[in-house]
Amino acid sequence: MTLEADMALLQRMREEFESRNTTEERRTEIVIKVREMAEAIPHYELRCMNCKHAVVDIPYTHALAAGMIYSRAGKREYRISQCCEFCFDKITEELEDE
Repeated sequence: MTLEADMALLQRMREEFESRNTTEERRTEIVIKVREMAEAIPHYELRCMNCKHAVVDIPYTHALAAGMIYSRAGKREYRISQCCEFCFDKITEELEDE
C-alpha cells in the first residue's frame, strides 16, 4: 500500500471506531489493525516493554488490546514505565488484588 492509501484506510477506521454503532469487538479489531500497521513501519520505536507490541494512541474509555494507550494519564504512564496502558492497567489491577 502507498502512504496515501494507508492514510485513507486509517481515516476510515477512525470514523468507524468513533461511530456509536460500532461494537466493542469491532473496535478491538480496529485497534489491532492499527497496531499491526505501526509494527510494519521499519524502526517504529514506541514499544511496550511488557507485551513488546507497538504502542498506538487511540482515545477511548478503556484499553481494548495490548499496545493501546487511550488516555492522557496513559501517555504519562508510558513515558514513565514504557508500558502501554493495556499492560499498565493489568499490572496495577493484579497489584490491587493482592
